[in-house]
Amino acid sequence: MRQKMEEKTIDVDHVVLACGTKSNNDLYYELVKNNAAQEIYNIGDSNKPGKIFIATKSAYRTALNI
Repeated sequence: MRQKMEEKTIDVDHVVLACGTKSNNDLYYELVKNNAAQEIYNIGDSNKPGKIFIATKSAYRTALNI
């Protein structure tokens, strides 16, 4: 079975990719340093590399506390 794939373009301010097994939180600290937003959270692989379930759970718990 083949699905027809459709290309879409969306306008965004930032795209953050999580790849690899070493955390890279440079973007987080740069955003904090520049006061990019009133509240900034470091979650998921940026905070500590792990499995997708743990990263999602971390994001969910953080969202509940906002």
